[in-house]
This record gives sequence, structure tokens and C-alpha cells, in this order.
Amino acid sequence: MSEIFKVMEWDWFKVQLRLRALEYSAEKISYQFEFDDKNQIVMANIFNDYTATLLKEGPLDGEEPIDYYRDWVDIAKIHIEESLSSVPNFAEKFDLDDDCIYRVMNSYGMGSSVVCEFKHGQIQWPDK
Repeated sequence: MSEIFKVMEWDWFKVQLRLRALEYSAEKISYQFEFDDKNQIVMANIFNDYTATLLKEGPLDGEEPIDYYRDWVDIAKIHIEESLSSVPNFAEKFDLDDDCIYRVMNSYGMGSSVVCEFKHGQIQWPDK
């Protein structure tokens, strides 16, 4: 016999995002989500195979690296929006710019570092 199992919207949203990250993980680009439960903030870590090339050599087509980073953030926003569709009441209160931090990561095998962050619609560069 099945029993009712209650899950809070925030927790269900986190599960949906993590599943989405697994389902859409690819060799060239992947997303990993972390959460600040106290403040209900999503940290979207963006890993792209091309990041190391952009940092070393610059883009091949003359565009600025920031253009690539913004595109990758836009894809992360789509993943978050689609996950929010499973929790419509929570989605009404959730803001993709104010409640998310998007981090472009440079993975170097044994770890990774933050290249830049998008917070409140603004880009921030780490202190060097």
C-alpha cells in the first residue's frame, strides 16, 4: 500500500534541477546546481569545454568571451525556468536574476575555478 509523501516546493524544485542537470549533461557543456537553502538561492555552475580555450587564446570567431558566457547563462535560465514549471506557486515568487547566481567555471581536471559570476543581472569578475 502506498503512503502519501509530502515534499516542500523548494525541495521538489531542487530535485527537478538536479535531474535536469543529469539529463542534459554532455561532453562539451554541463550544468551543476548548488543551493543556499536558508535564502532559497540557486547557484548554477556552468562547465563548458570551450572555456579553457577562451581563457588561453580568445574566441576563434572574433566575438568577446563575455558573449559566450552570456549565452551559457541564458541556457541555464531555460533549465531553471522549465524546472520551475513543476512548482507554479513557488515560480511566482522566484526571480531568475535575483534568486540565482550563475558561475562560469574553468575545469582543469582535478578541480575548477570561477571565471566569472552573473549576479542580479551583472557580471562580476573574481579578485585575482
